[in-house]
Amino acid sequence: MKILTFFLFIQFYNISVQAEPFSYLEKVKVKTELKTDFFIHFNPKKYENIFKKRGKFPETHPFYINELGLDDIVIGVFDITGKGDKYYVSFSTGPSFDPSYCFNKVDDVIDAISTGRKIYDCKETIYALSIVIPGNGGVYTYGHTNSMHDVRDKYIFENNKLVLVKQPFQFSGKHSKSLIDQVIYTDETLSTVSFKISKGYPVTVVGIKSNSENKDSKQQLYIVASEFGLVGFVPVISSQYKANQFEGFFFNGD
Repeated sequence: MKILTFFLFIQFYNISVQAEPFSYLEKVKVKTELKTDFFIHFNPKKYENIFKKRGKFPETHPFYINELGLDDIVIGVFDITGKGDKYYVSFSTGPSFDPSYCFNKVDDVIDAISTGRKIYDCKETIYALSIVIPGNGGVYTYGHTNSMHDVRDKYIFENNKLVLVKQPFQFSGKHSKSLIDQVIYTDETLSTVSFKISKGYPVTVVGIKSNSENKDSKQQLYIVASEFGLVGFVPVISSQYKANQFEGFFFNGD
């Protein structure tokens, strides 16, 4: 009975950790001409829907544009903190696929309406594929763009500026396999071998971090866990659009 109970617990745990975060929020897919999917997660009680391309606004409106950016989408007004801190949020795929979200304070837009000026520039911008705005003060992003994997970040507003919340490393947790023979090291000095893996060996890429022992070179390290559960570091071998070190990991960007 104890073995069965433990087995059921493990099964439940596996299901729970794979569940989509912020599952209580509404989720909308942004439709563009690109094949990539973009998603917005939000609390409907703290959101005013607009979802309109900038080229479709009246010419007198501050968001109207008829040049580069006319397909940018004004998503709506979001109460970032749930306490009346409202921002217009717009989405752009960028001129060379650099998707971003633009934040303009409602008061600034009201001022633009009264003065008749256009809004060409974002006050605050986040570059990401998908965004989560639960209305709790945080702005969360995820997606595999201009990075080696699906990056997940959190931002907060400080003095009307979006500030990235620092993390010890970029978590991945992706089950993968090695595409080459590799040596995994015990720490960031890369001086002591922890274990070796062969081509085709299954691993979990726990995450990616900057090498604190090599600050000048901006070297990146994979944090890798073996099938057995040993964890270590290996330098990232960057490749564009096609994985060459771990399955599913490659630089997706210019």
